[in-house]
Order: sequence, then C-alpha cells, then structure tokens
Amino acid sequence: MTNKTTGSRNPVWWLFLARLTAALLAFSCGETPDNKNLQPPQEVTRVSESDYTVPEPAETLLTEDSDSEYFYIVTADTHQNYFFLDRKMLEMAGRLNLPIDTMGRYYNPEKNKIILPETDEDDVWAGDYYPRRFPSDFLSLEHLSYYQLSANPKTIALIAGIFETEQRADSAVSFLKKQGESAFSFRAKLFTGCLH
Repeated sequence: MTNKTTGSRNPVWWLFLARLTAALLAFSCGETPDNKNLQPPQEVTRVSESDYTVPEPAETLLTEDSDSEYFYIVTADTHQNYFFLDRKMLEMAGRLNLPIDTMGRYYNPEKNKIILPETDEDDVWAGDYYPRRFPSDFLSLEHLSYYQLSANPKTIALIAGIFETEQRADSAVSFLKKQGESAFSFRAKLFTGCLH
C-alpha cells in the first residue's frame, strides 16, 4: 500500500498480505469454501436486533485435548446490525485499500446469521456459520461470540486481522486508529483442527 502523503510503502500492510498468503497455504486442512459459485442475495432485508438469532459458540469445539491455539483478533468495529457493518467494511476496504474475504459466506436473514450457501460442496458446513480461524489480514464479518464467549450473542464484529503475536496485532490497531477507526484487539483461543 502506498502512503498518499509521503509516497512511501507501508511495511505493516505488506507484511500482512504476505502472512495471509502463507496462512492460506500452510493452514489449509483440505477443502475450503468455494467462492466461485456464490451469488449475492437478490434483495437486502433489514433485520431488527430482536429478530437476530445466535450461532452456536465455539465452546463445544474447544476441549483440553483438542487442536487449538491462542491468537490476537483485531476488530475494527462491532455492531448488532449486519448491514451497518457490511457497508462500513466496503467503505474501509475502498478507503484503506484493504482486501475483503467473505470465505464464500453471506448473511441469511431467514437464519439470522452469516452462513455458507446451502449448496456449498462442504456437506458439514453448508447452510451454517463457518468461522474464520487462522492468521490472516483481510476484512471479514464474524459472529463475535465465536471469539469471545462472553460477548453479546447478537454482536457481529468487523475483523481486520488474526495475528500470532500481540506486537503485530498492536501495529494493526495503531494503523486503524490513525485512520479514524475504533479498533481494538483481544486474545482468543481458536480451534485449529479440521472442521470436516
């Protein structure tokens, strides 16, 4: 990314892009959601906060002997309205030249959650929430209760990155705050085994 005022390259975001590529290659556990056949919803439906249902939290996935790791989650914003955060994510991506990866998911107003398409080739996760779980630096919308079990189950997070070190997360938060975002980070234990 080029800094418009000085013309210099921002090494933090180049590092993030390199880590994203490495993470996608290194942490793949087989099939991943297919983005090629994803069709956006034809009609956007406004959903009130009282209509929102909660995805199942990750606590059933995390056990003493399971494959899990601690990561630092960088959050640009949270809200209980998916469409508000979706607009903000698109605006941020354009303004800051940051990548977005929906991982093939979209918001389904009938289920009131972010899901993979019902027709997804992954029979286990088709029509359900598939969480973002590995180090990466793209923007995505996630159910915050997956990452923070104590979070309000109706809260959606605009995630700007998942990092292995607190220092990298702090750098991302600092960058986002300088851009006027109300970013913060927190440490979370994420399941890293295969979800198939």
